[in-house]
Amino acid sequence: MKAKLKKPGIALARFIGYVITFIVLQALLDFLLRDVIPGTRVKRILDFEQYIRATYIILVGYVLVNSFARFVYWSVRQKYGHAEATMIQNLVKIIGLGSILVGITGTISGEATGIAIGGFMGMVIGFASQQVLSQALAGLFILLTKPIRIGEQVNIGGIEGIVENITMLYTHIRQNDGHLVLMPNNKILGQKIVKIHT
Repeated sequence: MKAKLKKPGIALARFIGYVITFIVLQALLDFLLRDVIPGTRVKRILDFEQYIRATYIILVGYVLVNSFARFVYWSVRQKYGHAEATMIQNLVKIIGLGSILVGITGTISGEATGIAIGGFMGMVIGFASQQVLSQALAGLFILLTKPIRIGEQVNIGGIEGIVENITMLYTHIRQNDGHLVLMPNNKILGQKIVKIHT
């Protein structure tokens, strides 16, 4: 139990370590691009500064999002099970990586254009992922409030069977005839749930 309690602390310490490391690397990158390279023969590299910065943001952002998602996983795991913690971890990754994509457009396009393109990209990503996020949040709600549980015999919207698994997007229901039904989580919340006791 003590080892389990240490894991969120270790994950948080690792995340803070990454943040400090990347702040130092950002300062070093700024120093190189603004003070060192302009006075050398390789100053043509400055023509690609925005792409260098975008690549840096992608790499740093990916590591930080994964590290923070790991911290969230171990924090949630203290109270809930592996399935709930994994779902929240994946949700944090989706939101974090989407934010990185929006941030990169600002870096490549410049400030004013970047804000406009970033806002537009945010709307596009929001509309494109609306269904997925709706299902993911519904799955999280199902796992946390437990209106149904794995192993229960249920009837949801005319689908009767045993709940085999609850994932981020779908709930797996094994019907009595052996067919496996993957029901979107957001559809389950809008249906009448009947628990069948055998």
